[in-house]
Amino acid sequence: MTDLATLLPRIERLLDRLDGPAALSGLDWNKVRAARWAAQTRELKPILHPQRVALKDLLAIDAQKQQWGPTRASSWPANPPTTYC
Repeated sequence: MTDLATLLPRIERLLDRLDGPAALSGLDWNKVRAARWAAQTRELKPILHPQRVALKDLLAIDAQKQQWGPTRASSWPANPPTTYC
């Protein structure tokens, strides 16, 4: 019984840490093209030099391209901003 009594508060603290609110991003999306999620600090970190990827090189996004339609999809920049999580 005492093991369970000491284990439950530890589990509760762990769940609070995992489920706690994420830090609000202070990124200026007019200047930042891409970001990555930093789990330890629970915030988005800017990617200073993201890899340049052409839309035609992205795989398995045909449904998304169709949602945008041929006109809008073709007007996407060659290097669309991407957020990595």
